[in-house]
Amino acid sequence: MKPVRWTAHAEQARSERGIPLDVAESVLLGPESVEERGAGRKVLMGRFADPILAKEMLLRIIVDETPAEVVVVTIYKTSNVGSYLPGGGR
Repeated sequence: MKPVRWTAHAEQARSERGIPLDVAESVLLGPESVEERGAGRKVLMGRFADPILAKEMLLRIIVDETPAEVVVVTIYKTSNVGSYLPGGGR
């Protein structure tokens, strides 16, 4: 995998939203689903058990991929798994 660079905004969003770094790195390395948004922009998604909310959540990581690196633009979690993943509402 290419080197990953976190923008200041993405790092702040991850911290403020209580998203563990290991969970974010896991989704970056092996997303459950990827949406192409054109011009190198992608949305990487993966489910995880949120330790703060004690329920399944979906992590969405928006990245810009260049030939040299993957830049994390922003990151957030949502409980609306079914809105983003087919069959996600289990």
